[in-house]
Amino acid sequence: MAGNITEEAFRFNGSCWRFIPVYSEGIWNLKPGEYMFGHALLRLHIQLALMIILTSSMHFFLGRLHLPRLVSELMTGIILGPTVLGEYFPSLSQALFSSQSLRLLSTLVRFGFLFSLFLIGVKMDISLLKKSGAIPWVIGCASMLTPWVVITLFDGGQSFEDWTVVYKALISTTRFPVVACLLMDLKIINTELGCIALSSSLICEIADVTGLLLSNSARAEGNASLHVPLGSFIFALTFVLFVVVIVRPIMYWIIKQTPEMKPVKESYTIFIMVAVMFMAVLTDIVGLHFVFTSIVFGFAIPSWSPLASTLVERFDAMVSGMLIPLLSIYCGLKTNLWSLSKGLVLSIIPQAVSGLVVKIIVTMAIATCFKMPMKDTAALGLMLCAKGIVELGMVVDLSDDHQMNTTAAFTMVILTIFTISAIIPFLVRKLHPSQRYTSYHKRNILQCPKNVELCMLVCSFKQDDAIAAVKLLEISNPTKESPLSTYCLYLKKLTGGATPMLINHQLYKKNSSSEHWQPIFSIFNYFKLQNLGLANLQVFTAISPAALMHEVICRLAFEKPISLITVPFHRRWNFKGDLIVDSSALRNININVLDKAPCSVGILVDRCTLSGSSTLFTKLSIYCIAVLYLGGEDDREALAYAKRIAGCATVQVTVIRFIPEDHSSSEWDDVLDNEFLKDIKHGNGGYANITYTEKTVRDGSEMALIIQSMGDDYDLVMVGRRHKSSMLTSGLEEWVELPELGLIGDLLASPEIKSAYSVLIVQNQITEKK
Repeated sequence: MAGNITEEAFRFNGSCWRFIPVYSEGIWNLKPGEYMFGHALLRLHIQLALMIILTSSMHFFLGRLHLPRLVSELMTGIILGPTVLGEYFPSLSQALFSSQSLRLLSTLVRFGFLFSLFLIGVKMDISLLKKSGAIPWVIGCASMLTPWVVITLFDGGQSFEDWTVVYKALISTTRFPVVACLLMDLKIINTELGCIALSSSLICEIADVTGLLLSNSARAEGNASLHVPLGSFIFALTFVLFVVVIVRPIMYWIIKQTPEMKPVKESYTIFIMVAVMFMAVLTDIVGLHFVFTSIVFGFAIPSWSPLASTLVERFDAMVSGMLIPLLSIYCGLKTNLWSLSKGLVLSIIPQAVSGLVVKIIVTMAIATCFKMPMKDTAALGLMLCAKGIVELGMVVDLSDDHQMNTTAAFTMVILTIFTISAIIPFLVRKLHPSQRYTSYHKRNILQCPKNVELCMLVCSFKQDDAIAAVKLLEISNPTKESPLSTYCLYLKKLTGGATPMLINHQLYKKNSSSEHWQPIFSIFNYFKLQNLGLANLQVFTAISPAALMHEVICRLAFEKPISLITVPFHRRWNFKGDLIVDSSALRNININVLDKAPCSVGILVDRCTLSGSSTLFTKLSIYCIAVLYLGGEDDREALAYAKRIAGCATVQVTVIRFIPEDHSSSEWDDVLDNEFLKDIKHGNGGYANITYTEKTVRDGSEMALIIQSMGDDYDLVMVGRRHKSSMLTSGLEEWVELPELGLIGDLLASPEIKSAYSVLIVQNQITEKK
């Protein structure tokens, strides 16, 4: 029988494979007729080494062109497959990548695709469907229906089994994980447009999975009776009920068994992964596709839970780092560009292009109805046309299921996915770059009248940040005449799913009490209770990658009528004055917020620990505030904030204006400064709690000595961030360590100053010229 064994890539008649030795006994113990590449494990090691080296080398160059890694992986497979290696070095290709050797790769690819689908389900935040507005629902449903309309127009009477129909459906559909990966790569996942694309793709994904289930049920093999598809559909409903009634409660039980901030037991994660494989095999036996099974099983695990975080942390590196790239390369290995004919390309490409173009046009038309800018609508349409690893996995599965049973058909699909994956990121980056949230409207404290509610967004990463923010809010003196509206944002680094979350605790109060953000919520709620009727306060929690947290801050400020954002300084000291925290990640967030914010920004340097007043309940009878005034729009914004809070009897403000000895400038900025200072300088503005003083200095060094000598006379020092070059700043530029704080802000935040006052460094709104 050995002589009758064929070298087919796959068998569907149930017969066994010919035995392939897994490992060799070494080059010194080769038996007659044996060769090294005939041993599966050794050959796999060589294959993986070649794939890794070639992929890394290609991405080293292609990555500089901003091409995704998927392009490099597909090109690696094409080079190592029949297109290049098989055509020009057939002997080497047969030795390394014969049809027998692809069997083991095929097994690894299927394991990777199975677990990637499960992790996709874990990462999906189903609550997005409830939180999303009308735009994602309308766009998602239209994007789901568009490809089927196109297929109906172009099918020409073809049966569903014809691979061209499958091809057009595969190309025209939208996959949530592919869109999420694209948005993450372009760093726009937390923008408003990114959230719309994410919600729309999630709606499409659920609809597509449901459609896949129904189509699989509808396609009874041959002329089978109705009980075949009906039975598959009943099994699918039974599986969904099983997940909802049994699996999901088990997952919640595991979550409750895990102490807060503690890792999930390894036995639980192993049990879940084994259950995923078991369910995939079981449902495959009864006629359900493992794509449906894996994703639905992943839905059973809440994406916000520590269980989801643990599963992603422990398995995503192996799946995304090894098995999924192996899937891309495997698709390239089975691709043969020489099998394509001119007639095939000219007949298929127009149909695929028509589906994508119609999808983009429909998306743009709907988005335009919701008054979205034209460039954003085009970018949104392109995002929903993105292709990636999910489509590749579906292609492999369809090819093995004889729905794409020719090399030319397979190659045509892979080549299309390759082209789309290379072009769409480039176009989206041009249409919708990660840019500043600019606004034509004035959104700062200067333009906010005293009797109008001041809107602030205070950000915190830890409890100490929240306490410092509440102390600033207390100094801000909310009254009925000068009310305060505050949005408190707690930022937490994303460790679980790829779907960022913005939780409004006013909408989800029932779920807030048991979460790890409860201490932060309690701190801000304390301020709200102390100022009932005077301060309107809303608390949010943002779970996001650290590199994109500034996008969350800026987008929330853009959506709300915020005039001032406050972010904590990236350094913190203990009561002895020793530096205990120096976060480069937080510093990068602050720099990006300063660059992209749609309103004014303040960096709060908290030194309360030096005076022992770092607790929430420590209150002072008099708050002494100093405003260092050199001139410019940022100093005017800082002084506008000080004027607003000076109406309280418990606040005493001292304005210290520094003037150079040869001050004789008549620039427009100086005119604005003199006009803005007139009321407090002459005491005719009703600011009884504001003291004005002037300091004449020769240069920056003398001014620095005066600032350093202030000691502990003040509780808070305010200063603008940006100052034009003048005699006041001469000699300070070369000593700046943190440019994002400005010249004076860097001096006030330096370790040399041991005083216990906190510092607020203010940057006025950067406006876009019309």
